[in-house]
Amino acid sequence: MKVSNPDHQKILQQVGLSSLHYYDASQFSRYIPHGYPDSETEAMDSIYRMYERVLLHHESGLRISFLTTESYDGDSEEHTVMDCFVITRQHQKHSVTAIDLQTRTFNTPSGPIPFTAILNTLE
Repeated sequence: MKVSNPDHQKILQQVGLSSLHYYDASQFSRYIPHGYPDSETEAMDSIYRMYERVLLHHESGLRISFLTTESYDGDSEEHTVMDCFVITRQHQKHSVTAIDLQTRTFNTPSGPIPFTAILNTLE
């Protein structure tokens, strides 16, 4: 798993995620981002054996956007974290810079957001 942003690395550790290939399905759901299927991006990605996915952490509502790249022979995959974000109940997307599990808040560029203001289900 490639994580270029040190903030993302810390966030992933805090929610118990050490791999995007193996994770506890009772704590996370994986889904395809809205608008990605049948898009130009998806068509181009498929040529290069790449695809985008998102993991949703059930407890907090944190979403981890990542890109999976298959090797040419299809024997291995590499996952690259693109973003850690949340979606509020008002359907606003906010990138997450830190998470505080004790106070149950996300730090975002626009300020702290409590877990209670976050959608933690697939809608």
